[in-house]
Amino acid sequence: MKKYYLSFIALFLASLSCAVVIAGPTNITLHKQAGCMCCDAHADILEKQGFHVDVIAHRDLNRFKLANNVPPEFAGCHTMMVDGYIVEGHVPGEIIARLITEKPGIRGISLPGMPSGTPGMPGNRTEALDVYVITDGEITVYDSF
Repeated sequence: MKKYYLSFIALFLASLSCAVVIAGPTNITLHKQAGCMCCDAHADILEKQGFHVDVIAHRDLNRFKLANNVPPEFAGCHTMMVDGYIVEGHVPGEIIARLITEKPGIRGISLPGMPSGTPGMPGNRTEALDVYVITDGEITVYDSF
């Protein structure tokens, strides 16, 4: 009996570590290429974590990225606007929550490309991934997961 009780507690604590704690619903506007399903999957995950996500489909997402000064080396699958920040790509909700809590003096953050095993992407992640600060100069890491 004690073994099952301890297993239940371990499972419960592990599930808590996956939750995102935000002070209230944070609005995210997710801009995606029309027809992209992984963007919708990422939006669904963020909704389950307590964010409110509006999805806007574009015929030419690159035009939107250019208009918002997203450098090509930081381009991800989709572009989110969150509390005045640009959040590029499949960035986990925990890192978005950290960004809006800390409110650093940056333009935004990016997980370039479409890495497997990230929120909304199929497959398994095989290595740690870096989320970068979006800048026009030196490349710095904001967080890793």
